[in-house]
Amino acid sequence: MSLNCSNAFLFVTNGYVRPVNPYGFINETLTLTCNVTKDSLAGNISGGLFFKLTFLKKVKVLPMHFVTQISDRAIQLDYPLTSRRDQGQYTCKLNTTDVFIGEQRVHVEYRPRKVEKLDCRVFDWRNMTCRWDLGVDYINRDMVTSQLFWEIKGGANRCPHSRATTCIWKETEEGNRVDFFKPHQNYLMQVNVSVHRKEPKKSLLDTAASEVFSINPRNLVEPAPVQSVTVGNRTSTCLSLRWNHEQYMWGMMYTVHVHQKQGSVLKVTLQTHQ
Repeated sequence: MSLNCSNAFLFVTNGYVRPVNPYGFINETLTLTCNVTKDSLAGNISGGLFFKLTFLKKVKVLPMHFVTQISDRAIQLDYPLTSRRDQGQYTCKLNTTDVFIGEQRVHVEYRPRKVEKLDCRVFDWRNMTCRWDLGVDYINRDMVTSQLFWEIKGGANRCPHSRATTCIWKETEEGNRVDFFKPHQNYLMQVNVSVHRKEPKKSLLDTAASEVFSINPRNLVEPAPVQSVTVGNRTSTCLSLRWNHEQYMWGMMYTVHVHQKQGSVLKVTLQTHQ
């Protein structure tokens, strides 16, 4: 069992801080309000209210020029978020008696950034792997997800084999006629990066969609090495070589390197290109 409310609601308070479970983005302003509700704290007391921030057991009182009195019994905090040290427990108190009013725990994160580039590789016309960089060192990695969507002839599909920043298409997909890799088709791809709340239910805070990338697998092939290299007739001026490649139906270019050592020993290496 988990509690979605702040710890401040586990005991009697003299007021409250809102919003509940707030989230803020770096380089933006966090806005919190503190309201006194207890009748015994009478009069115009907003001038004595202040906020303090607790992060990793370090406590600091927030400067009063970030605080505005919005009524006799309420203040508003407009605090610029500049780093991960600005997340933590924001507590409102009355400074004349150090009376606790309320608090909220604040998570801070960077807004999601659009993915700028896809790096795709095709191995031997059998499978394709695409990778991307999030472009930001996010503070709470469990709040951030990225998802690749693709299509060939209309209709968006989710990545068939997704990892944190990787998508893989395999040569075959048992019982699936859509997701298997199609090396002869052009792919349209888009990556969405999203930041979610930790609770409740990981609701969406913000998302950033990349531009649509056009990927032609035929231009990205890394062929497998050749097999069964054999040396045929050899003379002082001629050397005959034979080899096999499983993907012989695709147009390929082979580069042969012949190295002579000690006047008589030959070393032959083969490179395969699309």
